[in-house]
Amino acid sequence: MLDDDTIRRTALFFFFSIENELVAWEAAKSTLGHIQSLLKKSKEISPEIVLVRMSFKNWEKYQKAKAGKNQNLEGDLAFQLPDGVDLGAWRQFAKDADREELLAVIWSKILKLSDEVIAAGIHVTPGTVRHRVGRGLRLLGELKMY
Repeated sequence: MLDDDTIRRTALFFFFSIENELVAWEAAKSTLGHIQSLLKKSKEISPEIVLVRMSFKNWEKYQKAKAGKNQNLEGDLAFQLPDGVDLGAWRQFAKDADREELLAVIWSKILKLSDEVIAAGIHVTPGTVRHRVGRGLRLLGELKMY
């Protein structure tokens, strides 16, 4: 059984990385199934590393699927944001940033995963993760200023 933190992080990852709510919902459900399956097979691997690995793999798959689908969910399935939250700068960042910057910022700053966990999940060095996060935050900061 997956813990609440893994479920929450997976949903947040796809909410912030795929603008289409319907596709984000489908991607999160699929990814949670993959995470659960991998964790049953190997008790030695960290659930956080599996989250990074599977969210990256499924993100690529669902990026291609988002075109042509209805943008918004309705009712209880919709992502609920507090009143007054403006995601305009984030949406522009998601369009302007390259894939590595976008995903690194989400994993590091939104999901609060360590550089070492992210690096292990995508098979790069922690320094590479820090570099990508730094580039992404600079770009996001420039967008927020305008």
